[in-house]
Amino acid sequence: MKKTFLWLTFFGLALMSLSIVSCGSKEVNASNGTVLAEFDWNGKQHTVTLEEMEQEISELPEYKRDDYESKEGKEEYLTLMSESRMLLLLAQDRKLNEDPEILKKVDEYLHQLMVEKIAEMEVDNKAKWTEEELKQYYEEHKKDYIDPEQVKVTCITVDDKERAQELMNEIKGGKDIAELAKELSEKGKNVGPGGGNNGDTGFFSRNSYSVAKDFVEMAFVMKVGEMTNEVLEQDVEGPDGTTTYYMIFRKEDHKQERQKEFTEEDVRKDVESEVEKAKKDKLMNEWVDSLKTKANLKTYLDKVVGEPEEKEQMKEEQKSEEQLKE
Repeated sequence: MKKTFLWLTFFGLALMSLSIVSCGSKEVNASNGTVLAEFDWNGKQHTVTLEEMEQEISELPEYKRDDYESKEGKEEYLTLMSESRMLLLLAQDRKLNEDPEILKKVDEYLHQLMVEKIAEMEVDNKAKWTEEELKQYYEEHKKDYIDPEQVKVTCITVDDKERAQELMNEIKGGKDIAELAKELSEKGKNVGPGGGNNGDTGFFSRNSYSVAKDFVEMAFVMKVGEMTNEVLEQDVEGPDGTTTYYMIFRKEDHKQERQKEFTEEDVRKDVESEVEKAKKDKLMNEWVDSLKTKANLKTYLDKVVGEPEEKEQMKEEQKSEEQLKE
């Protein structure tokens, strides 16, 4: 699957290059350098060089470059390069570089790249901020950087009442709940919170497990180390109606609400991201407005013809009804 995806990507880029340069007479390869692969096409010799391959890999996004640092990765990339060049030549033979549909897509992509580049030059590269602006944003949005009150429990959840009571009796008889939860989880029979982690729910807030409100409320009220004295019957509403689950749990930890500080790495990164976005939005609006003024843009909205809003609303309602029936 990975090779197929990469191969199609190479081929797509090759066709785009073919269309952009209209390379009916352009050689596909560079002859200078250390030859890693060669092939014959219509009586002409073509090569792929080490220098070309290294250049292409260096231009990949960082997360993709990592895939081609090893010897095996470079061998895979070389194969893809060779195959894509043969496909490019085949496409050229069949005059796909003159295909109107391909040329239209190339134009659209070229325009997109040009717009992205000019926006980068006029907006992205000019979006600067100071440390004071970051701190000011944090102070104005401190409520967005609060770790809510959280608890953690060890939990057993089954869908059989008699089995739940048997488990409760085992625990009251001296068996550790964590051991039982682990055994049930390994058998795939611990079907509730923490079931995929040996019964350990990890920390969760009051907004977690919205379908199991009784469980959440009890978990927050209990003391650390306290365990349910009886099996909790928790009704859960689902698409097929109400299902009752039977829960036994012990509270392991409780963390109070905490104000996160600006100096914490995740907070600072988020603040930088928000400030950067606001700066870019402001610059973009100002830049576009200046272009409109410079070009003396006029729009005649009264001449735009569309369906009445009521008809559009009816369409949306009809669409929603049809989706519900599916």
